[in-house]
Amino acid sequence: MSNQVNSLKKGLTVKDLVSTGIFSAIFFVFTLVGGLPFAPNPVLTFYMPMGAALLCGPHDYTSFCANRHMKKSAVRTVDAITVGRLGEEVRLTFSGDGFLYHMVRILTGTLLEVGLGQRDADTMPAILAARDRAAAGATAPARGLILWETRYAHTPRSRRGETRMKEECLICGAPLEYLETDVQMQCEICRKKELAKTRCVNGHYVCSDCHMQGLDSIVELCLRETACDPIAIVERMMALPSCHMHGPEHHVMVGAALLTAYHNVGGDIALSDTLMEMLRRGKSVPGGACGFWGACGAGISTGMFVSIISRSTPLTDEPFALSHKRTAAALGKIGEFGGPRCCKRDSFLSILTAIDFVKEHFGSALQKPEVVCRYAAQNNQCIGKRCPFSAENH
Repeated sequence: MSNQVNSLKKGLTVKDLVSTGIFSAIFFVFTLVGGLPFAPNPVLTFYMPMGAALLCGPHDYTSFCANRHMKKSAVRTVDAITVGRLGEEVRLTFSGDGFLYHMVRILTGTLLEVGLGQRDADTMPAILAARDRAAAGATAPARGLILWETRYAHTPRSRRGETRMKEECLICGAPLEYLETDVQMQCEICRKKELAKTRCVNGHYVCSDCHMQGLDSIVELCLRETACDPIAIVERMMALPSCHMHGPEHHVMVGAALLTAYHNVGGDIALSDTLMEMLRRGKSVPGGACGFWGACGAGISTGMFVSIISRSTPLTDEPFALSHKRTAAALGKIGEFGGPRCCKRDSFLSILTAIDFVKEHFGSALQKPEVVCRYAAQNNQCIGKRCPFSAENH
């Protein structure tokens, strides 16, 4: 393991988080390089997100601290650990309210062992519980380990004079523009070049993969959830640093919230497995699908949810029908209120219609609350009283 870990090269990515303590945003990116024989193997990153999700949250991270004589509390909150892939590169990004001595490097080494098949992802809780440095993996080397940014309480989200309110572009906070045809763009974060239609008015483009970094924290949140109300669950997701006012992360969040609530009312699913499936499917729907495809990703996410719990395939009968009916119903409800798009409104509409659908076709009664929007001040295109969730209507 030591020789493989020593082949790590670290870079960085851009991300901001809302302040929760001394540190409000720390991101590190680790890249496997050097033609390692295991790097192109998709198994490397298949199990790592599950291990990463189990390591998030408030925990005692003694097992991941190299200071054996530390007398202060080892409890920290890790908001998100994401595992990203671009070609042969594998990137691990960490964010939290603070880190112990060598904590990020030890977390990295441990997750790499999961990716290499040397350790099972589901052993992470046992490592945390052991509170013993020997229980965790190797310490990744320090070279290239980068602190991207720290934020303190009351610090504005953007260093360019913009606040969190009305922010759209992840780089500068400026409004987004949508082109009618694809043009070649380069992601400001990962530098990947691809055809796309969406950028900010200042020309910044962020690819869907980078926009959705942090989604592994959704899995960790869902695995700890006991609620049977998918609206309450998705709103807790919306409060995560990885969730923005608009973006393709909602294509995963809607289905994940429904899966979690369905499981919590007794639905016969393996929650961890189905959440990972939802993560993979939801990430395949790009941002802007609502306008360019005529199919909102939040609505499609409810069809994915039904497809997963009914075990639908292209060759099944009733599950196939139910999945399509569910997607169609969600998209129809979204269409009733028209545009411009609002990822929050469309997520709520999709979930509420799914609640009735699940009760009718699967006999599971998910809780259905009244929804009052709290996001109008962050939305440049809020439709006001036309929105069924507007505070002005309640």
